Amino acid sequence: MWRIILIIAVIAFVALAVVCHIVALVTDYWLQSSAPEQNNFLNIGLWRACFDHYMHHHEANPREYNGCHDLYSAEYETIRDWLIPCEIPVYFFIFVFTTCISKYVD
Repeated sequence: MWRIILIIAVIAFVALAVVCHIVALVTDYWLQSSAPEQNNFLNIGLWRACFDHYMHHHEANPREYNGCHDLYSAEYETIRDWLIPCEIPVYFFIFVFTTCISKYVD
């Protein structure tokens, strides 16, 4: 009896995890401004970022960013390194590498 309850609980948690993962991948609201009327940042997700008259002052030729665009679009080409820090792929590579190595070490 306990085994059946445990199996049902595992299936329910896996289904919940899959739903949360899908929602996280499709939403543009990973990070959202708490007061959009006070700043120029609206929201950012895994694939898109939204700005309202944002000026990135660290650019050689500052320009204004408006609306929502894909992170890999030509619109955000000059600030892509700022939007997507290079540490994220490095951390992912380290995680995958250490996971693979740990399987062979044991």
